[in-house]
Amino acid sequence: MASPLTEVCISIILEYILPPSQITQGIPPHLLSEPLLQRHHFLDIHHADDPVSYISWPSSDQRRAFETLETYSLTTRDPSDFHIRYAADHESLYAHAELGSSGLRLVFHWDSRDEAWKYHNLALMPIPSPSYDSPSTAQKNLPLTNGSDSREDVDTEEDAYWDSYGQDDGGDKFDAGRRASKTDSQGEDAYWAQYANVQGTADSTIPSPVINSKRKALPADDHHGEQWDAHMSRHTSDDYANHWQSSAREHTEDVLEIPSSSLVIKPPNQYNPHSPPSPRELSDRLSALSPQEDREAVLEKHLNGTLNGTGKPPDFAVKESIRGVYRLWKLSSPSGFLNGDAEKERFLQLVREALE
Repeated sequence: MASPLTEVCISIILEYILPPSQITQGIPPHLLSEPLLQRHHFLDIHHADDPVSYISWPSSDQRRAFETLETYSLTTRDPSDFHIRYAADHESLYAHAELGSSGLRLVFHWDSRDEAWKYHNLALMPIPSPSYDSPSTAQKNLPLTNGSDSREDVDTEEDAYWDSYGQDDGGDKFDAGRRASKTDSQGEDAYWAQYANVQGTADSTIPSPVINSKRKALPADDHHGEQWDAHMSRHTSDDYANHWQSSAREHTEDVLEIPSSSLVIKPPNQYNPHSPPSPRELSDRLSALSPQEDREAVLEKHLNGTLNGTGKPPDFAVKESIRGVYRLWKLSSPSGFLNGDAEKERFLQLVREALE
């Protein structure tokens, strides 16, 4: 059971936040409500950077309440002027402390775990209604909710919706007679008959019949069934057995056998921030890692392997091409025209002339 809020708690909070523009130190965490602490933590709010957001929650009157508190800090405070009222919902209990005639109120949140009132918000008057003189009265007069009833209604509607998919229509299933083709006149009569069933009569005093919204069962497809029967009649069970055995052999000939021991994976050691690994263990982990080759050496090796697929120097192909041209030129020249060094010099002269 919550105890009443005392004037001492209010005075302690005022000592920390007055004047609000000159807050020298933050309010101790044990004096702040848990929701306000979480807001400071996740939004990274500090009293020196943003005092407005530090002591109050966002609202249309947030800035005006802060300025009014600045004016209130210049007046003489009397604890007897504090007027306290209590309000509760199904999750929290609040105490609203009116600061005299300033038009301000401090909001405190009851912490059931610590059994203490903790500062929660700064706001303008009036105090939200309903409010009460004691915390016990506020908790006893919680508004009744019909959340459970509405939840049951929703569940009932959902069950009825999904159950309709599992119901059968009994005699409405298609039989062989209904699958037979009808004449044009019969089809037209059935078409207009459905409107008569839905619309009823022109007399408004006679209610129309209820529309049957259940799904109709789909007709059976005999065409595919006949094809399957004809296919089965041409093949015996032995034919299918031989087919599956031969197919299984084809798929298992090239199967790679993997030992079961290689499939056992050791679970990784979970990291515990309170018990980090020792330097020796870290050294063992680093030594287990395979050393990586030097990046430049890998790049050079890659270039040498891709520029020349034969593994020979890059100029090898050029030299072979020149030798081939030289042999062709030599064969095409008249026999005995040039010999030895003179022949080579003539060929080199032709090459120089071609490149000029």
